[in-house]
Amino acid sequence: MSQPTFAPFRLVAYTDEVHSITVALLDPDGTASSTVGSASSLGVYVETEGGDNVDSILEGVTVGGTDSNEVTFTLTSTITDSARRLVVSIREQASPYTVYGIGVLDVLDAPGGTVAVP
Repeated sequence: MSQPTFAPFRLVAYTDEVHSITVALLDPDGTASSTVGSASSLGVYVETEGGDNVDSILEGVTVGGTDSNEVTFTLTSTITDSARRLVVSIREQASPYTVYGIGVLDVLDAPGGTVAVP
């Protein structure tokens, strides 16, 4: 089975924030992804750029939107505890482990601190 193709995404959050975030998954041509709506059990996996696991969000991940291409999840304090760049993947939790989206999350120092975008 071939993996779907998708456009990468970029998210920005501030240190110590814990809130819900929605990602609109798009195909490379900029149209709504038509594959994520058929996913049975999505997870959001957050890693360092070196591949070390930071956190996995396995509950409360929902798919919605007019085209069923919007994935909503809640960032945890483990993810936003320090300023850094992280890699986020949205994929199925079980076989065939289909990946529906990959992007970066830049966690920036909260306002009033120094903000440096890598």
